[in-house]
Amino acid sequence: VYFRLYLEGSQNPPPFEEFEGDIKIKVNGNQCKLIPFTIDMGAQQNYSMTLPSTCQSHLNQGSNTLTVWAGLLGFLANYTSTDSQSATFTLDIAPPPPGIPSVTASIQNDHPKLQWSTASNALSYKVYRNTTSHLPSATVVYSGSGTSFIDYSRYVSGMGTSRNADLLYAVVAVGEGGVESSPDGWHGYIQD
Repeated sequence: VYFRLYLEGSQNPPPFEEFEGDIKIKVNGNQCKLIPFTIDMGAQQNYSMTLPSTCQSHLNQGSNTLTVWAGLLGFLANYTSTDSQSATFTLDIAPPPPGIPSVTASIQNDHPKLQWSTASNALSYKVYRNTTSHLPSATVVYSGSGTSFIDYSRYVSGMGTSRNADLLYAVVAVGEGGVESSPDGWHGYIQD
């Protein structure tokens, strides 16, 4: 959060020399920070801060409203002046991305078998198959909430690496909004 206070010009009645005030921060209507300040006429003060944890606790995934309000009170002899300004912003908080599942590749009855750990923030998983380690051109052969997959449509004679295998698999976690994790790597098999 970054904002600047700046006072200029004269007031009627006579100009005030010093103002006192408060900066209030509200997140989704909940006041969470109060910063007292004193500022001279014609001066400017910059404020830069990380949103305090007391404010962060009011943030939700999706759209949030942040209001910064500055109230001023000036004194000179028998005169008092008050003024306030506020600005409201919308903060969009993206959901946390899914973690990367840890995959174990093996062979079961001559078929490629992949098992993986559950990943944080994952709603489902996808298994990609390709002949190269190039995810955009890979085919999705499994999509679901399980943590294992056996490709019964392929027969293999052994395990391989991404360099010598002619069949490669990658597993990704899928989070909120369809966001996919990176794969933990490509798992190679040599086809019969």
